[in-house]
Amino acid sequence: LVVNVDAPAGDTLASSTEHVEAYLAAIGPWTWLDEDDPGALFARQAERVNLGWPLLWLVLALLLLETVLARHFSHAATPATPNRGPAALARRAWAAATAYGKRGPAT
Repeated sequence: LVVNVDAPAGDTLASSTEHVEAYLAAIGPWTWLDEDDPGALFARQAERVNLGWPLLWLVLALLLLETVLARHFSHAATPATPNRGPAALARRAWAAATAYGKRGPAT
């Protein structure tokens, strides 16, 4: 494999301001940093709208809606079983405690 590399393309020297502006023109609107006050960029109003919080609330609403709909349209049925809850646990404990006298001591 033979490649004829363009020698000027590998030039790492600094480019002129006009050349960089022409190269970055396709990106969209941009400005140079102020050399005297580079922190002024953070003090001015953002040019873009922050959609983070509204999108987060939208995802949360969709999550809750999906959960409600999944429970509403679920085909699973839970049978009414009397062996659940604290009353059923007390009945099983009472049955186990009174069954000892009926069967006799374990050997």
